[in-house]
Amino acid sequence: VRLTPEDFHVLLVEQRVTVLNQTPSAFKQLMRVACDSPAPMSLEKVIFGGEALDVASLKPWFDRFCDH
Repeated sequence: VRLTPEDFHVLLVEQRVTVLNQTPSAFKQLMRVACDSPAPMSLEKVIFGGEALDVASLKPWFDRFCDH
């Protein structure tokens, strides 16, 4: 089943997913939606694999979801 980033975000929020394994490319699409949404996410851990990760690209995520 293939979901749009918007549908995937809704699924993660509704199911209160706490651990997610994603490629950086897929997470970048999800991040765009999640950072613009007021919905709280339950994610505690994100595991990246399958391709190189540019840590600097995660700044919007950290700005939106990290307390520190």
